[in-house]
Amino acid sequence: MLGMSYVRFAQSAWLAQDAEHAPIVIAIALFLFWRTRGAFLESLPPNRIWPAIAMLAFGVALYLLGARTKIIPFEAFAHLPIIAGALWLVGGPQLLMRMWFPILFLAISIPLPAFVIAQATANLKALVSAAAADLLYFFGYPTARDGVIITIGQYQLLVAEACAGMNSIISLSAVGLLYLHLVPPRNAWRLGIAILSIVPIAIGANIVRIVLLSLITYHLGDQAGQGFLHEFAGFVMFAFALAAFLAISALLSIGGGKGDGAKIA
Repeated sequence: MLGMSYVRFAQSAWLAQDAEHAPIVIAIALFLFWRTRGAFLESLPPNRIWPAIAMLAFGVALYLLGARTKIIPFEAFAHLPIIAGALWLVGGPQLLMRMWFPILFLAISIPLPAFVIAQATANLKALVSAAAADLLYFFGYPTARDGVIITIGQYQLLVAEACAGMNSIISLSAVGLLYLHLVPPRNAWRLGIAILSIVPIAIGANIVRIVLLSLITYHLGDQAGQGFLHEFAGFVMFAFALAAFLAISALLSIGGGKGDGAKIA
């Protein structure tokens, strides 16, 4: 039943640009489940099975609703309570607590509803367009902005969905949470700061990306700004965002006493 969902997702939802990360996230989640497989050997039969039955019933009902109505977020989300209920049924709440991070990580693969993506992307485009235009103007470039269209010199640049930063936020969140799970900061407040830093880092990287593309277009022409450098700038900025996140996480891991570790596990 669940396997057929992934076949359908591969043929539809995962083809969208904002869901290309899903197969990779699922593969990593499976690795995380395998990595903690020892918890199954240590688990004991649960004293109460009604929470497992409730989770399974909710998951199956949501799955059937999503499959019948073709609402993919419902069908995808249904996997989480089904997996959680199955884990409880095998080893009770102790096993579920040992496995909660892989389940949380798997949630990143769930495609968001189209209206949520559209609204978030629109807000992000407005934010990064305004910030990039202000930076260019601050450094003396002839810049103006009309909505998500930036005019620099004789050129106009439209800030498209790919430059808004939604994909970067999702991808950096996945990589960042996995890193914090494997190499956690020393205490809870440092962990919280590291998690909260993900979104502003991703947005900042996309602002820098738009500024760089604007400068490339201004100095080298429209063809240069829309060619290879356009795609290359995206990879460079994600690498920059990841490096910034890792640097912040490393700084947060410095200091602290023994035994004050906080792990996403």
